[in-house]
Amino acid sequence: MRLFLIRHGETDWNVEARIQGVADIPLNERGRRQAELLGEALAREPISAVFASPLQRAQHTAACVALPHRLAVRTHPGLAELDQGVLEGLLAKDLREHPAGIVQAWEAGNMAVVIPGGESMEALQQRAWSAIEAIRDQAGPDGVVAVVSHNLTTKAIICSALGLPLITYRRLRKDNGSVSVLEFQATHNVLMRLNDVSHYATLDALGTTNAPPSAPAKRG
Repeated sequence: MRLFLIRHGETDWNVEARIQGVADIPLNERGRRQAELLGEALAREPISAVFASPLQRAQHTAACVALPHRLAVRTHPGLAELDQGVLEGLLAKDLREHPAGIVQAWEAGNMAVVIPGGESMEALQQRAWSAIEAIRDQAGPDGVVAVVSHNLTTKAIICSALGLPLITYRRLRKDNGSVSVLEFQATHNVLMRLNDVSHYATLDALGTTNAPPSAPAKRG
């Protein structure tokens, strides 16, 4: 199976560097244009199915990808972003001072720590990978599938596919509206493309709001 793994387009909370997790924030104007350009860029790919997180920012992005192929978007709850509980809505710059100590736990490699009122990175990875396995079973070995999800979710999926420790997510970058491509082969999986945003050349004049690699990657 070939998997186009897509992060949804930009939201106002992405611009504000605010933790949105499972908060159901819509795409902003730039995010809607990103979704349209994604649809155009992937229109010639032989995509046979489109799956998405239940959150509207992913649903909107997926609908633009599905439109040229005349496909319905299928929703899978396992593709939702990390439930960040008490951290939802906070600014990323304030996370280090939060008494829950989640940033410090993650930096120490503790992927099992549960965010109060939310879930752990390990739980996210388990449900997201289960979703991908179910999609792979449906698509078959020759399927070409687009999956639209979120920042931490897509990184967790890539770590699972490549057999990397989950903490490796901190070394991956997934910008809003970016495309990564995974190929599932008989003996191993291959990452063919990572964080491709080349289809956004026409948006350059609008500037960029994606965080630099050193910034906390906590915005879904």
